[in-house]
Amino acid sequence: MKCPQCDSQLSDRAACCSNCGFNALTSSARHGDHLVRLERLTDAAHCISLRDRRKLEARLDDFERRFPQVFLAVYFGVLPQGLRVAEVGFWLLNHAAFGTHDISKRNEFGIVIVVDPAAGTACFSLGYAVEALADQIKPVDILERMRGSLTLSHYAGAVEKAVCLLDRRLRSAGKPQVRDCNATRIHTVSSDLGLSPLRAARQADPHSRKMTANLHSE
Repeated sequence: MKCPQCDSQLSDRAACCSNCGFNALTSSARHGDHLVRLERLTDAAHCISLRDRRKLEARLDDFERRFPQVFLAVYFGVLPQGLRVAEVGFWLLNHAAFGTHDISKRNEFGIVIVVDPAAGTACFSLGYAVEALADQIKPVDILERMRGSLTLSHYAGAVEKAVCLLDRRLRSAGKPQVRDCNATRIHTVSSDLGLSPLRAARQADPHSRKMTANLHSE
């Protein structure tokens, strides 16, 4: 587990980075203490074709059927200068409500793939429960396998490859535990990342103020 800001190694569930002090409060101060609805596929960068979108959605359909416990979301966005994909992934895991039929769920079983097509960078951000399977999933290896497609601007292909590898490795690791379906809600939103707001009252969530796993390729 690495710090989203400085890449320092973090101890499990560290409250903040001992090197730079980054934590969930820092992230909220920079990007907003907001809740946004995150669909399983968001192309805020408008970088994939309709055909590629349909292929990728079909792949995500297969993944969801096989792993209903896991929320997998993909976000394509051209990020402001100085903003790292790992920071966005971290913020989304703490402030996004996944666009599912049951929207008021915690994100311990969340996986967010963030791709910045302009910078050619990508990251995996893992919720706590999925982080426990990091050794089997090997996100760093998946990111390395995405690198060639990202370099060639095959963004949808890079993510499709990642989802296939993730699917295969999760099957090898076995079924994850069933999640606790409790609400995590926040009341305000911004449109900086091209995400839709949710107007719901915030409830305290002890998980939302701790570090989450971030692995990234830049």
